[in-house]
Amino acid sequence: MTLKGLSPDEPIVTNANGGQQSKCDYGFSCFPPKTMFKLAEIFGYGAKKYSKDNWRLIPPDEHLDHMLTHLYAYLDGDKQDDHLGHFICRAIMFIEMCIQEELKNK
Repeated sequence: MTLKGLSPDEPIVTNANGGQQSKCDYGFSCFPPKTMFKLAEIFGYGAKKYSKDNWRLIPPDEHLDHMLTHLYAYLDGDKQDDHLGHFICRAIMFIEMCIQEELKNK
């Protein structure tokens, strides 16, 4: 798999100090740190409970169902779990599994 924008032939950009480097369109520095810690906590909990990569054995439609269950539980006011955190984790899992399916079908 080749990741977009990481080729050694990417255009060179010059910053305000005159420093040059390959152009980077990724905004990893924009991720909110507290949210990233929360997601890592949830992924870590799942890894201990089920095994590290167990979520990769679950089809996308099942991740979607669990994702929406957490969303609707949150919207209904249920407080027994971190539904927003689990919603985002399941969304990440869903997206990754969809990407993997697309790659298999190429």
